Amino acid sequence: MKTKTLHYKKQSIGVINSTLDSCEKKEVRDMLVDSIKYKDPTCILTFGGLNMWDATLFFRKFPNCRIISIERDPAILKAQKKRIKPIYNRVFTMHYEFSNFVDQAPHILGNDLDLAFLDFNCVLSRKLEDGLEKFLTHVNKDAIIGLTLVAARDSVAEIEDTYCFQEVCNCREAIYRENRSKVIAHTVKALGKRNGRVVQQIGETKCYQNREREKNEFGQEEVVRVGTPMMFWMFRVVK
Repeated sequence: MKTKTLHYKKQSIGVINSTLDSCEKKEVRDMLVDSIKYKDPTCILTFGGLNMWDATLFFRKFPNCRIISIERDPAILKAQKKRIKPIYNRVFTMHYEFSNFVDQAPHILGNDLDLAFLDFNCVLSRKLEDGLEKFLTHVNKDAIIGLTLVAARDSVAEIEDTYCFQEVCNCREAIYRENRSKVIAHTVKALGKRNGRVVQQIGETKCYQNREREKNEFGQEEVVRVGTPMMFWMFRVVK
């Protein structure tokens, strides 16, 4: 399957302060939904966020699906439980950091996981790589994984101890700076391969944390994208 690149569509919107609220992130969610719309998913994993946008959308699309939402912040978790109270029988919020969750994943997810949206608001790290590698060992064949990272303004110093930089980029800074998206995608596939899994990239796009309306030189309002660029990749576990 060819990699699909999403393009931003202009809309008249105000300031959006969270990457989870952005139009582009909605397109990312829709892209994930489209990837499994021809099957009846049994279980979806997501990172909740304060407003539970992901879990809410997935519940609306797949009301019979079990949705697992993990959150590391106890205060946010408490707010999430109130927000999803009307649908508590299908959406389950759990207090975990991803690195700890992966050790319990087989017991929590069983063999039912069809989709995971790993929306990390951080740069790549060795700890994150280790978590992803473990997670890929627990994911079923044909499962879809969406991955979001801050991957446009990170420095080499932040990732110099990662498998991505050490092995995929061969410690060459220029390779990473010029090909961030490609080398991170290749890293995810390589992490799967180290455990006998075949992971195929099937999509990618770029998101921004914030959007604002500004006037151009003709006095007309235009939506501009500002803030930290985010990268999104979508993978299918083929084997």
